[in-house]
Amino acid sequence: MFFKEKVKFDSHSIKQAFDFEPQDLAIFHAKTLFYFYKISKC
Repeated sequence: MFFKEKVKFDSHSIKQAFDFEPQDLAIFHAKTLFYFYKISKC
């Protein structure tokens, strides 16, 4: 029971963090994808 509550809390706080700065998150994902793309092309 405790574990389930903790997971619920974590997913809620994660969702909150995502809602706060969607732009920064998009930039971060774009940079990460570009980085992996560059590595895989080498």
